[in-house]
Amino acid sequence: MQSYAEIENLEFVYLEDSYVLEVLIRSDKIIFEMDLVLCEEHDLYSPPPENEQYCYKLGRITFPNVVEIFESTQTESMNVGTEGAIDLGNIDQFEFEGSKFRLQGDWGSLTLISDPPNLEFH
Repeated sequence: MQSYAEIENLEFVYLEDSYVLEVLIRSDKIIFEMDLVLCEEHDLYSPPPENEQYCYKLGRITFPNVVEIFESTQTESMNVGTEGAIDLGNIDQFEFEGSKFRLQGDWGSLTLISDPPNLEFH
């Protein structure tokens, strides 16, 4: 299995400290709405404010053209941040082999077959 960091548009994000805000499962795609940590090498990176450890940007990771979902569990566990934002935890594990992707975190777990994920910022 390979790490998400080997996917072209995800190589300069740090998912282990990014926050999952919502997971949307549709018939043909899966969307992770996120508050993403950007690495210094990312084009949109800017130095974080004094009260933050990282540079965060709102965005989404979309798995398009989902062919099959092998496993999907979602937990009811969520945290509410100091500003009222919902936090479902992080993506602690994200690995893939070919078109099969496996993700896991406090929000649940997911194993699917799809085209490579897209990263978009709001």
